[in-house]
Amino acid sequence: MNKLTDKQRPAPMDLQDKNTWISNPEVRKISDAWENSLDQAKNPKTLEDRIEAKDTRRRIMQHYNNLKSRKTLGDDELLLIGKHKSQLNKPVVTPVITPVIKTEVKEFIPRTPEISLNEIIRDKARMKPGITKDLIQLQSDIRKNVDYVMGRDAKLESEKESQDTTTGEQYD
Repeated sequence: MNKLTDKQRPAPMDLQDKNTWISNPEVRKISDAWENSLDQAKNPKTLEDRIEAKDTRRRIMQHYNNLKSRKTLGDDELLLIGKHKSQLNKPVVTPVITPVIKTEVKEFIPRTPEISLNEIIRDKARMKPGITKDLIQLQSDIRKNVDYVMGRDAKLESEKESQDTTTGEQYD
C-alpha cells in the first residue's frame, strides 16, 4: 500500500458529489486505511507503530487547527488528540464557606459626667456677666460698624473734607 493513502484522512462526504460517497471504491479504500491507522494510533505496540501513531495524531491536529475542517472530526479522533469534550478542562467550582461570626452586643452604660453642663458653660463663657470693659468695647465696635454700613460715618468724613478744602484755598 502507498503511504499517502494509508495516512490520508477521508474528505467529508458531500451528497451532491458521487466521488465522495462511501460506496465509491477509492473512497472506501482511503476510509478503511484511515480507520486502521486510527486503531494503530490508539494501541501502538512496536516502535514503528508509535512513530506512525505520532504522525496520525499530528495529521488530526492539523485538521483540528483548521476551523473549517474541525467540524468533520469524529469523537474517536478528538479523543486521540485530547480535545474531546470529556477531556477539556472543566471549571473548578470551589464551595464558598461562610464563616459564622458570633456578635456580642454589649449593654450601653452611660457615664455620669464629673462636671455638670451648666458649670462648663459658665466657665467657658467669653465674657463675665455684668458691665465690664470687654462689654463696653464690644458695644462701641458694633456701633462703629453699624454707622459705617449705614453711611453715617461717610457724612462726617465728607464734612471734614469740605472744611479742609476751604482752609487749603487760603494759601494762594
